[in-house]
Amino acid sequence: MNNWEIATAVAAVTAVILAAFALWYAIRNLKKLREQTEYLRRQIFGELYDNAQVENLRFFLPEKRKHRVKGFKQIEDKEIDLGQTVTIPLGLERELHIHWQMAEAQTLRGYNLGFKGDYGSKPIILGIRRAFIKTLFQEFVREEYVDWHGDFHCEYAHHRRLLKDENFVAAIRVIGVLEGDYQLRVSVAVDEAPKRFEGYLTVRCAKKK
Repeated sequence: MNNWEIATAVAAVTAVILAAFALWYAIRNLKKLREQTEYLRRQIFGELYDNAQVENLRFFLPEKRKHRVKGFKQIEDKEIDLGQTVTIPLGLERELHIHWQMAEAQTLRGYNLGFKGDYGSKPIILGIRRAFIKTLFQEFVREEYVDWHGDFHCEYAHHRRLLKDENFVAAIRVIGVLEGDYQLRVSVAVDEAPKRFEGYLTVRCAKKK
C-alpha cells in the first residue's frame, strides 16, 4: 500500500469517526432541544410537573409553649415528629397536626383531607384548627368546608406561592367512632401540575385505657 492509499484510508476512517460524532452530537442536541421545548410549553401552560411536588408528609406536635394540644405529651420548646401513624382514643375529640414540605417552588391552589372507609365507621372530621395563628388581623380569602363524604376541603381564592422546602401545616379536629386503623388521605393541588399529590397517614382509633 503506497502513501496515497494510506492517506486515503486514514481520511476515510477519520470521516466515518467525524460523521459518527456529528450524529451523536445532533441526537444529543435534539434531545436537549425537545426537553427545553417541553419545559417552555409547560411554562406557557403553567404545568411544570406531572404531579404536585410534595415531600416529608407526617404528623407532628408543635412546641407546648406555643400551642397546647390536648391528649398528647408535648415538649415545652421543641416540636415532636410523630411520623406516619398516630393513635387517638374513641369518642374523644383530638387535634391532629399534619405537616408537609414543598419539594419545589409551587403555587398552592388548595388541599383535601379525608378518611378512607365506610361513612358510619371512619373517624369524623369536626373542623379545623388554624395552626400557628395566635392573633388574626386579616383573613386570607379561602373556602373551607366538609363535604357529604366527610372530607375536609380548603380552596384558596388567591393561590398561595410557596418556596422550595417551605413547610405547610394543616390542623384538623377529629373524633374516633370505631376501633381500627384508618387511612387519612392528604391531597394537594398546585398550579404547576395537572395532577394532585396524594399521600396517606394512619390514624389508629383505640379504646381509652
